[in-house]
Amino acid sequence: MRSVPRVVVLRPQSPFAISVDRERHLTPSLDHVPGSTLRGALATAWRRRYGEDAAFARIFLSGRNRFPFCWPARGGRTRPAPRSARTCRKHGGSGERGHGILDELLSGQDTRPAATEPPTCPVCQARLAPYRGLIGRDAKARVGVPRRATRMHVGIDRRRGSARPGVLFGHEVVLPEFEEGGALELRGTGWFEQEDLAALERLVADEQEILVGRSRSSGLGRMTVGFEDVPDQGQAVRDRLEQWVRESAPTDRARGTTCAVTLVTPAIVLDDALRWSFDLAREVAARTGIEAEVVTQRIATGVVRGWSLGGGISRTAEPAIAEGSTVLLRMNAGVDETAAALESLEREGVGLRRDEGFGEIVVADTAPLALRMPATTAGGTR
Repeated sequence: MRSVPRVVVLRPQSPFAISVDRERHLTPSLDHVPGSTLRGALATAWRRRYGEDAAFARIFLSGRNRFPFCWPARGGRTRPAPRSARTCRKHGGSGERGHGILDELLSGQDTRPAATEPPTCPVCQARLAPYRGLIGRDAKARVGVPRRATRMHVGIDRRRGSARPGVLFGHEVVLPEFEEGGALELRGTGWFEQEDLAALERLVADEQEILVGRSRSSGLGRMTVGFEDVPDQGQAVRDRLEQWVRESAPTDRARGTTCAVTLVTPAIVLDDALRWSFDLAREVAARTGIEAEVVTQRIATGVVRGWSLGGGISRTAEPAIAEGSTVLLRMNAGVDETAAALESLEREGVGLRRDEGFGEIVVADTAPLALRMPATTAGGTR
């Protein structure tokens, strides 16, 4: 059998909540659906309708299918911006009201706090700040912000059956609409074996809706699921490398192939001693077999939590390299050899739990090339 890419489209029919941290009185929610959550929701629906048969183990437990992270999108597909992205502190983003986005790895400018005089916005001269939003992944993508709300609850005294004084807690929910108006959609690209894809399509047709996230018995998390063909596979890795070298690093060709590797989703990485690692460059070099020199990098870290699909118990918290982390590498090989090695790596991902969508990367991403702000200096434009 052969794996095929498909865009998974989630359309919320009610508010949903996917907890970030269970140890707070006010629990925030993710505005996207991780691959592990999507896989768990589909597996629960399969158990309810068909039971734990041989197909269940093949689809959900074998690791041969890759369930994607699904991000908010107003048409097309989106993904997190690189951690090297900067935007105007007062008018952030690249929409009608935004002053644009600068990727400092491509601009040659250092906007970190250690820089003595960081660049300013060329429009209003305000300081630049990290941009933590989404960017378009294809030509049809439009970035939108999901609307949120907070639901408050009181603790119940089980002995008296009434409200317990001094116990107040709440959780954030994501409403099924964008702040700009319009119904919320979440999209991500996964890879599925053809026979498993046919079985999943039959499941979502029979079930019509799946339940995602927390408080499902209270009516939260109702979503429909669709599988669509990938509308645009985009440039091949080699073409992107050629464009990247030509537009961002033309002087480095004789010294090797320079390109950026960016995490689309968090990556859980181990070193040779099986310890948690945040060295993305080392993981890329080890997986490709090509020596790589780090030119510069912007790495953020986080913690991945979740539930075991087989045992139904809480997983141990796992340190991870955060989504959007990016490293600029000089690979000790030509464009052809580098492209061949990185193409399979982009398809397979890096780190652990890749079947749950973790460790997805994009190589030589050309999107930041189109996000450049006009060149700036500490005093404004130049």
